[in-house]
Amino acid sequence: MVKQDLLILGKGIPSFRKFSLSLLLFFSFMWSGFGQSQIACNDGVQVSLDGDCQAVITPDMILEGQMAQYAPPFTLRISGTSVVDNNTSSPIVTSPGTYNVSVTNSQGNSCWGQIYVEDKLPPVVECACPPGSQDEGCVFDCTDEAAFHDGTLNISTPAVTENCSDYTTTFQDRVIALGQQGCEGRIIERTWTYTDASGNSASCISEYFFAPADVADVTLAAPYNTPIMTCGVDVSMAGVYSFFRDKLFTDYLPSFLAGVPGTYPNEAAATAAARAAAD
Repeated sequence: MVKQDLLILGKGIPSFRKFSLSLLLFFSFMWSGFGQSQIACNDGVQVSLDGDCQAVITPDMILEGQMAQYAPPFTLRISGTSVVDNNTSSPIVTSPGTYNVSVTNSQGNSCWGQIYVEDKLPPVVECACPPGSQDEGCVFDCTDEAAFHDGTLNISTPAVTENCSDYTTTFQDRVIALGQQGCEGRIIERTWTYTDASGNSASCISEYFFAPADVADVTLAAPYNTPIMTCGVDVSMAGVYSFFRDKLFTDYLPSFLAGVPGTYPNEAAATAAARAAAD
């Protein structure tokens, strides 16, 4: 009887071991499943591009709360084509827009959210022709002012750097007369405004000086018509004066007077009037 009981007990031991092993494996899988970390992402994150039109997107910008609780390290994937180093821990966005971002932890769990990437930096402007500047392209003669307003004058303009897009240029002018009636010149104060595609604007003021005319600026040219005198006439100063005085009143002035409408009925009347003036 005793041998039979021991034999039955002995046969049951392997079956117990199998049952225990199965139970252990079951709880191990259950524990492994329950041990997966949850992960939570923020949505509607606003990101501003830097001066190089780039924004590095990192896990802490997307995940909610402390990153350690979400089983790092993480991989980020961003939608769109304006992304450098995608599917890494720190991809780079290079253009304004709305993007979907998914974050995956070391256990394969993931979450996602949207980011709004914007350009908030205005163009950088280095103004030309500050007040009092005597640089070329800032100082002109008074006769150049019309060309300045027409846009045909070669002037110095601001240097502009824009990080993300093209920009538009507008300006407004204010004319400042110097001295009485502007006899000491004029300054045109031009306010330049530069606006990028995102609506960011920057302005600066340039001053352009238009100097008044000076006697040194006047160039005297020889008469357009070459004076011709009759051969053998008196060429002394008095003779030359008398010769051309006579021609003035007998030839040139009558023709001029006759050409003025309503002055004289005919050239004979104009000649008589010229001779009377000569006397």
